[in-house]
Amino acid sequence: MALVGVSFLAAAAQSLMPDGAVKKVGELACGLLLFLVVTGPILGARYDRLLDRVEDLQDQAQMIQQQTHEQGQSLIRSFIERESRAYSQDKRDELDLDCQIEVLWDWSAEPPVPEGVVVTGQLSPEQRQQLSQTLQKDLDLTLEQIQWREGAQRE
Repeated sequence: MALVGVSFLAAAAQSLMPDGAVKKVGELACGLLLFLVVTGPILGARYDRLLDRVEDLQDQAQMIQQQTHEQGQSLIRSFIERESRAYSQDKRDELDLDCQIEVLWDWSAEPPVPEGVVVTGQLSPEQRQQLSQTLQKDLDLTLEQIQWREGAQRE
């Protein structure tokens, strides 16, 4: 129906146009209009499928981005935990302490930051003082963020 209507409109427009360059441009415009009317449904269907595919690709990209972020966070966490254990071992060796030092992390921070330390073991007042100063300086902690527990010695 649209094809018939556009055909009559194009024929009427061409008959009213003066000869010369205007008529040639008009014929080109009418031809393009007819082409669009004929191919519109085909292109429209492809356009809808193309839009659906683009939406699928956007969803996939979002899912990949989320997975990549989660994997990155997991790697960061593993790295920090490993380095925390190494730090604890180094401090025990450096200060000649018989205790366990567990660094607590705020994993919601970007990047994660130390939020406290739990020290378990029998330490003299001097050893506690020395370790407290070291932890405060190295990890930017306050005295309130360091917990002392009597009990099991280091592994």
